Amino acid sequence: MRKNPLRLYRRHDTEKIDRYRSRNGVSTLPNRLVRNGRNRYWDNGTGSDMRESRQVVQWPAHCRTVRRISSYTSLPSMSSPLILYSAQTWLSYRIAERYYNNEHYVWCTPAFDGSSPYAVTYHVPPTSSPYEIYKGLYEEVSRGDRHSAGVARNKVGILRGASVKRGAGVISDAQEKEIASIIGSAETRDFKPLIYVIPYHLVAAQVTDVPVSDRAHPLSAEYVVESLQRGQFDVIEVR
Repeated sequence: MRKNPLRLYRRHDTEKIDRYRSRNGVSTLPNRLVRNGRNRYWDNGTGSDMRESRQVVQWPAHCRTVRRISSYTSLPSMSSPLILYSAQTWLSYRIAERYYNNEHYVWCTPAFDGSSPYAVTYHVPPTSSPYEIYKGLYEEVSRGDRHSAGVARNKVGILRGASVKRGAGVISDAQEKEIASIIGSAETRDFKPLIYVIPYHLVAAQVTDVPVSDRAHPLSAEYVVESLQRGQFDVIEVR
């Protein structure tokens, strides 16, 4: 196996990319870095399965960052994303845990940041992008904005959800009023944003497409999971 002199972190250096492919006889660039002691290996691939043998790569000491080259990596199909992401608030999370038997209603997308070059497969406008929603809400909450539009929308959404749950018999009239009282008394910091990370295979049977008329863009990839169980997702905060 030959050493790889190509610095893959130079994502747009097409001449070196072509030379690497020609010299090593591969149709795609290495996709995954695996560390093993002093050696570092890239999994090579000639197709979407990425299952060719490993090739030894000796990286220079000053190389700190390695990025995937999106134009040469296999991308998931629109019908089967790997992960779904949803931006929520701490208060909506706590209410679902306490009153709705740990079931969460989420609006989600397969791209965390729709502006990223790695999200080319999915069109996600800013108003549906979990990253953009999180970033805007984080700024407003961290600076104590009492006129936050994001907080106001979340309050309306929580109250609407409580009404639906009461109509479905999940909560009582008294509990709906209690939730309304909590929303009325909540402080801005209670609406700090969270990101739900949802493995698609765990919710594939529950996912429904958002109607075109309700999407941020007619072609955007937006989904709803009406009864997301706590064991089907992880919760993270981004700093």
